[in-house]
Amino acid sequence: MPTTYKGTLVGFGGNWMSGIGQLFFSDRPAVMCENAATVRALQGAYGDVIDEGHCASIKSPREIVYSVDDMGLLLGFTPVGEWTGPEIPEEGITES
Repeated sequence: MPTTYKGTLVGFGGNWMSGIGQLFFSDRPAVMCENAATVRALQGAYGDVIDEGHCASIKSPREIVYSVDDMGLLLGFTPVGEWTGPEIPEEGITES
């Protein structure tokens, strides 16, 4: 079942050859993700993620609400300023 959390995104690491990426948080464990799709979504949300040479980086901490599946893989995220859902407790919200 998907679980939704709120966290402070501070970094991204990925490899376009493998297609695997990882989001790093200051206050939560890292989350695995699909590299290209996540980079495009981060670029769309913040506009300053893709650097020269098509490298991705997080320039400043960003608060996001994000959901992961049962294996801990990223399903999607929303910047906190655009979140219209319920308040997210520290332990997250697990969908039933």
